[in-house]
Amino acid sequence: MNRRTLLGAALLVPLIASGCAPTAPARPEYELVISATSWGYGEDGLHTTDRKYAFDVSPNSSFSIPGFIEDQLTFTVTEIRDGEVKFTTSEPLAPGGDASGHDYRNTRTHWRATLSTPASFATPSLDAGVNYEVHLERTGG
Repeated sequence: MNRRTLLGAALLVPLIASGCAPTAPARPEYELVISATSWGYGEDGLHTTDRKYAFDVSPNSSFSIPGFIEDQLTFTVTEIRDGEVKFTTSEPLAPGGDASGHDYRNTRTHWRATLSTPASFATPSLDAGVNYEVHLERTGG
């Protein structure tokens, strides 16, 4: 071994022994899993495409997925606590997902998902669009 290698090793030993060794950053506790089903009618009937995206979330984090109305749909996390996440979307979307369908007249940009209840919304269009379902899941981090 040359002197530089020995000197480098000698300098690292006290750091490792003191617990100051470099470590990987901890993974956030939660992730959002977004299911996006695009749909539209063609000459031969209904066409659908399913896509799934997953993002680790932390307060004030933002991420984008391909959009339908705009080029990108951006999600921004505004709050995370006790198995609940609140977030906004960059464009107004129609809330829904229950038995009565989506509410296309009262679009909004603020959403909430919990570990047991996903957020469900869609593009406010009747001839083609995207249905979204956003699940909050623990990462194990």
